[in-house]
Amino acid sequence: MRSRNHFASCPCLTCSSLHAGRHRRRPAARGELGSGAGAAREPAVQSGTRADGSRLPPLHHVGMVVRDCERTVANLSSALGFGPAFPFEGVFPEAVLANGEKGLSLKGAFVWMGNTALEIVEPGDVRSPHHAFLQERGEGLHHLAYWVESVQDEIARMGAGGVPPRMLVDGTGPGNDVPWCYLEGDMAGSALIELIERCEGSEQYYEAVFKAIGGKIPG
Repeated sequence: MRSRNHFASCPCLTCSSLHAGRHRRRPAARGELGSGAGAAREPAVQSGTRADGSRLPPLHHVGMVVRDCERTVANLSSALGFGPAFPFEGVFPEAVLANGEKGLSLKGAFVWMGNTALEIVEPGDVRSPHHAFLQERGEGLHHLAYWVESVQDEIARMGAGGVPPRMLVDGTGPGNDVPWCYLEGDMAGSALIELIERCEGSEQYYEAVFKAIGGKIPG
């Protein structure tokens, strides 16, 4: 570390300037960000606000697809401390797939990561998009799930923002106590978007899930 006396005795320009109190921050060049008078100011945009002024809905959970749910939960628990887990068997006979067929099943678990929930999904049949994901890409991040007031309204907002989504699985019809869907498109790269609609059925189910894993249901 240089002492104060070093700056006084050193003849170089930098040390002489520091000793004389003449070392100043370089003024911002044109096009650079600045805070002084005359600096160009962009309109303030609040984080999480879309072009139409609507707010980004709360993140409900992050989903990953694996080959063995129980082994993955055990690994995450021992290595990272995730848990306790809420295991479940998912059977969705009324969910409509992209090819028009109905029904899919899966095995999964929710764990709390400290600030959001992680859903671990193991395919239950070869028709599910989770099985196709494993075949094409292997294990990994599968979807980002959002907690919305209306699935259809949210899809309309996404389309108005220039990113028209494609329905991969529609679980919003009659017979689905917890309305949800998977959307694919250019919103989040290779990850899908899941929308979960708030209603009496979904509120009750996820209240139990988040309570069991020590988390908090999104506001």
